[in-house]
Amino acid sequence: MVKAVCRILFIGACCITVCYAQNSGSRRPITNNNPSVNGNGPLPLAKEAADPLPANGRDNNRVLSEPNGNVASLTNARSYTWLLDFSGYQLEIIKPTIHIVKGPPLQIGKLKIFDVRSDPNKIGFKPVDYAKQKKGVGTIGLEVSDGFQKWLQEEVLNKYIQLDSSSNRQLVVVINKCWLTNDASIPYTGARPKLTNTLQYNINLYSSLGNGYFPLKKLEGSFTQLYEAKQKEFPLFDSLAQLLCKEISLLHFSDTEKEEKLVSIRDFNIFYTAQKNLLSNIISPVKGMYKTYEDFLIQKVSGDSVEFIKKYDNYGRAPFYACELMQFSDQDPASTSKNWGYADGKSLYVNIGNGFFVRLVKSGGNYVFYWLNNMREERIKSSVSRGIILGNSSFEIIKDYSRVTPLTYQLDPLTGKLY
Repeated sequence: MVKAVCRILFIGACCITVCYAQNSGSRRPITNNNPSVNGNGPLPLAKEAADPLPANGRDNNRVLSEPNGNVASLTNARSYTWLLDFSGYQLEIIKPTIHIVKGPPLQIGKLKIFDVRSDPNKIGFKPVDYAKQKKGVGTIGLEVSDGFQKWLQEEVLNKYIQLDSSSNRQLVVVINKCWLTNDASIPYTGARPKLTNTLQYNINLYSSLGNGYFPLKKLEGSFTQLYEAKQKEFPLFDSLAQLLCKEISLLHFSDTEKEEKLVSIRDFNIFYTAQKNLLSNIISPVKGMYKTYEDFLIQKVSGDSVEFIKKYDNYGRAPFYACELMQFSDQDPASTSKNWGYADGKSLYVNIGNGFFVRLVKSGGNYVFYWLNNMREERIKSSVSRGIILGNSSFEIIKDYSRVTPLTYQLDPLTGKLY
């Protein structure tokens, strides 16, 4: 099967559109990793944004079966104008095709999706094989054709959720997270690398009868498959679509639509508007040390001053991309190993473990780190390196994968961690 893919390569002010054909790889089993499907109580409002909903006893280790047949060819491929503020990146457009059996009519008259992610089109960064990449081309920014929200609305919910025209109930789907990451749990061997491709998701379901929103369920977890350069992410989106349609079909509105659980329209809009703009509202971070991510969001700095103890630039072969810091309060030194981050007036640095702060590059309303391969070549003290975490992988394990596939990480607006 042949898949057409459109990519846009931006280098400086130049724009080159490249169209090519690529053979699809074989499909592998997909695992749903520790999903939580919660519905016992209202979703958190702003002051409780970090509190998870209680678990309801569902199986947290289930494996979703794959759809029958091969992944359909990409259709209606089109170009997007999506310009990162650093060069050497490509944009790959994908449009998954799902396989779901349409169920019976539900007690729902309308469906509405709110995508409250900071960047509603971007869904992750895809590695590129060093041996095959063209000069100047690094990691690929991955985007779903026509936007993820539109795909989910038109290609999933409208097609596979049967509505009841006589019902005045609206089902509201809130997308908090949908992000592709690459991780590893075993060291790179060269012969059979075990890099994984994971789709993380966080989705809230509400019902509305016109006077507010009743929280129904919180769907949070991930789907994982072994990463191969020729393999696409279609199966991961197939699995997410299946999960969403299944959970919607199991909703019981009489159990959840209680007056005491009602979230007003005003509170709903305030909370999700604030969540969507968590990072974009911080145009220029206040200079100083931030003990927590929450402190960063409200621009609350600690201490009097900060000094650089050590800077990392791969012995002059890369821009200054990481550092170790010392904080001073009333002229007394204090460790920064537990602090979240630091801003020097120009760049933001995030602690990824044991006081190792990496410098992030601003990309639109987000922050990105892509110097893993330079980190691999540095002499970082073992007492520091053993505590470094990138995404869901320890630095000691993931670093050698960067020899063949460049990996890029972005700041998760919900958690303040790199993913």
